[in-house]
Formats: sequence, C-alpha cells, structure tokens
Amino acid sequence: MQLSAYAYTNRGGRDHNEDSLRASAEQGIFVLADGLGGHRCGEVASQAAVDAIFTGMAQAEALEEAGLLDLFRSANEELLRRQAQPGQEEMRTTAVALKLATWDEIDTIKKYAFQVNDFLKKTLAECGVTLVDFKLEFGKTADGTIVLADEISPDTCRFWDSKTGEKLDKDRFRRDLGNVEGAYQEMARRLLGK
Repeated sequence: MQLSAYAYTNRGGRDHNEDSLRASAEQGIFVLADGLGGHRCGEVASQAAVDAIFTGMAQAEALEEAGLLDLFRSANEELLRRQAQPGQEEMRTTAVALKLATWDEIDTIKKYAFQVNDFLKKTLAECGVTLVDFKLEFGKTADGTIVLADEISPDTCRFWDSKTGEKLDKDRFRRDLGNVEGAYQEMARRLLGK
C-alpha cells in the first residue's frame, strides 16, 4: 500500500502566510500550526512548533497520548524561550498533529476486517441477506491493542434481500424509500430467527 500526502495553506486576509506544516506519508506523520492572528511573528512560532513536534514524533518508536502531550509541552517551552528575544515577545501559534497507524497495525486491522467480512457474509447468507458493504472503526487500547470499536447494524452496513434486492438498511432513509423502521425490524427478525 502506498500513501501520499499533499497540503495547501492560504494566507487568508494577512499580507503573509503564518501557516507551517510538515508531513511524512512514509511515517504517517502530519503536523500543522497556524500563527495566532493579531500577534507578531506568527510564522516563526508556527514553524518552531511544527519542527519540535514533527521531529519528536519521527524519533519516537511508539507514541501514546502522554508522549504526544510531552511533545506539545516541549514545543510550548521552545516558544517561551523564543519569546524572550526582542521583537518576538508576542508570537503565538496553534498546532495539531496526527500519527497514523503503523504498517503492522494496518496489517492487523486488515486481518480483522477480512475476518468480520467472512463471518458477516456467511451469517447473513443463511438469513437470505446479501452483504453489499460495511464500514468498521478500529481503536487502540492504552496497552496498544487494536480493537474493533464499532457496531454492526443497518446504519453501518448495506444489506439487501438476496432474492428481491430490497434494501434493508440506511439506504431506505437516504433514498427516501420509506419503511425504514420496518426494514430494520426485518433485519432483526432474520438475525434472531423470530
């Protein structure tokens, strides 16, 4: 799998751009900062914050919430040091950072998703339902374990009657087909065997 990253910022109503960003698609790291309006040297502040946070993220083997907070604190300390310099007393910035899953974590997520797919297809076929597609959300526990953090329902999947093609999911609402509640009740009846 290949991941590409592209970014664009706009100076808005300012005479210069105070946004700074760094991205590494290979490492799955994205950091963006914006100089705080009305304060001088916003471009200096945003660049310093981005550099400090990005470098720390890139060097970290694993990064949990506490580690990320430490990186933001370090960036803040760097800004406070720089504010001691003449002409930079007012500089301020906001910042946001994102680190995507590691390749090993993505492999685990894919493995879980295929297992869920196989189970759902088999179970639903036995109920006369075709699984058209579904979405899953994964999370990570405090100890780093990847977990499925989502529901399986007509709100997160598309279910069609295997014989008639009738939609038994959220598409009844989105396409204004009516009888949404009836379709959801039919799915419950089929799955519970009542």
